Amino acid sequence: EATGAARLLDYGCGKGQQYEKAYVDPEGHEHASVAAYWGVREVARYDPAWPPFTTLPQGTFDGVVCTDVLEHCPEEDLPWIVDEMFGYAEMFVFANVASYAALRKLANGENAHCTVRPTEWWESLFDQAARRRRGVDWEIWVSRFDEKGEGHVHRTGTDF
Repeated sequence: EATGAARLLDYGCGKGQQYEKAYVDPEGHEHASVAAYWGVREVARYDPAWPPFTTLPQGTFDGVVCTDVLEHCPEEDLPWIVDEMFGYAEMFVFANVASYAALRKLANGENAHCTVRPTEWWESLFDQAARRRRGVDWEIWVSRFDEKGEGHVHRTGTDF
């Protein structure tokens, strides 16, 4: 709503089922889908690990949304992944990452969150990508737990 975006790309959409069923917002109102709730005309879906959505999209979008994805990517791949996300964005990039170990382990025994970094690290990564794509605002929410086990979300970016 704040950006006036009409066309979005969900980068790492998973199965993308959130766009195919009704959505009940936090106030309890039902919408035809998440896209209807957001008030956007189109949500393109891309996920390299889910066959229906493995084809990279063509063109650009008003905004790129990426949630619960980046912490699952190897750290050495993140610079090109974030650059690619910015390359699809005309107005903004929004991401949400977990900065803590996942509860689940992969089949090989490794943690599902293979990149666990502090807020400042993520902020630097996004800031560097944004410098190469002037005019694209960004916001990232970094979720973490403190020493008491309490959850916190730190929001940082250019505040679109």
